[in-house]
Amino acid sequence: MANHQAYLDWMYMWILACYAGHSRGIIILLKASLKNIPVVGWGMVSFRESSWAADRANLTLALTQLGHDAQSGQEDHSSESSSLLGAKKRSPLWLLIFPEGTITSDEERVKSVKYAEREGIPDFVTLLHPRSTGLLFCLRTLLPQVPDLQLLDVTIGYPGVPYGKYPQEWYGLFSVFLRSVPPPTVHIHLHLYSNLTSPASEVPSLTTKPLATGDDEPPSDTGLASPAEARAFELWLRGVWTAKERRMEHFYQYQKFESGEGGAREVVPIRQTKWYHWISAFGGGGMGTAAVAGIAVWQVISHLS
Repeated sequence: MANHQAYLDWMYMWILACYAGHSRGIIILLKASLKNIPVVGWGMVSFRESSWAADRANLTLALTQLGHDAQSGQEDHSSESSSLLGAKKRSPLWLLIFPEGTITSDEERVKSVKYAEREGIPDFVTLLHPRSTGLLFCLRTLLPQVPDLQLLDVTIGYPGVPYGKYPQEWYGLFSVFLRSVPPPTVHIHLHLYSNLTSPASEVPSLTTKPLATGDDEPPSDTGLASPAEARAFELWLRGVWTAKERRMEHFYQYQKFESGEGGAREVVPIRQTKWYHWISAFGGGGMGTAAVAGIAVWQVISHLS
């Protein structure tokens, strides 16, 4: 799960997945309207509708299939592992969720303020209040099939953006792909939650029944949480986002994340580990690659003219 600052977020998360050896198995969960965006939308796999009731059945089927695929064996992605990671077999499942639901903007800020007023809590400045229902459902649906599932909390920061402003206005898709003005660096803070089914887990409301012997699919009500469980998870996620807001405030002040909590700071230059990675990253040679190639040709012509 990650905060959502700009439409570029998913691309840098894709690069992160590639460095972790998971680029072939990344699934990006986005709202359904993004399917209509030419090229970019066609490459997404799973989408959220605006209505949770309408979306739950489709999401259950998709998650069950993902869990089944993760159960069925391990994929050897050693060919795409970077030099930073040892070559080994890895699970093909990496599900990316943005709990805020969309990027920060004036319109979404109004909704976040209304939620904060209803809950009697302060609103954020750099983030939107997260929505917990979809994330909790995904975790509870996948855990019976993938008991060693882990939750990676990602905080993304873009330098050079004034505090309280929106990174999308500085580093949009047009800026990066048509004007060749990407962010000079992308700062990513990582926190991993493991042993999610343990009673001692930091993440509440994830204790679910394991699959019975011989069962390939979880019961139909597996992903559903009781009102008390849903509320406990909502409050936990709010606490995570409150800490994330403080982290972002520090980032805007010092242009870097703190490396406390026993963590280490690494600077990773973005580079291709294989010459063909740019092809797979943009649709495996399909429409995405054609679009990128077209943009490249347009850039060359504009510079020569």
